[in-house]
Amino acid sequence: MARAGVKSPRMALIRDHEEFRETLLGMSLPLFVREDWGHGGMICRADKHDQVRSMPLEQFARPVAIELVDVRDRRDGLSEIPLRCSRR
Repeated sequence: MARAGVKSPRMALIRDHEEFRETLLGMSLPLFVREDWGHGGMICRADKHDQVRSMPLEQFARPVAIELVDVRDRRDGLSEIPLRCSRR
């Protein structure tokens, strides 16, 4: 899809916490981190680099970073939903 010009999120496993905190593995903000496997686990969102540095990455067994492609519209009523670190 990205080759066709459709903006699509990049994903990457976080193997080295410090490398991710420093480089974002080449991703751009905003992004979120969640467990690669399973549902209902913790999810963390970061809009700024300092939020990435304070993420509790050690609490994930297999963390994956995913760029956030925001398609919300001010008219849909979803534009101000906050999400930092929480259990789903």
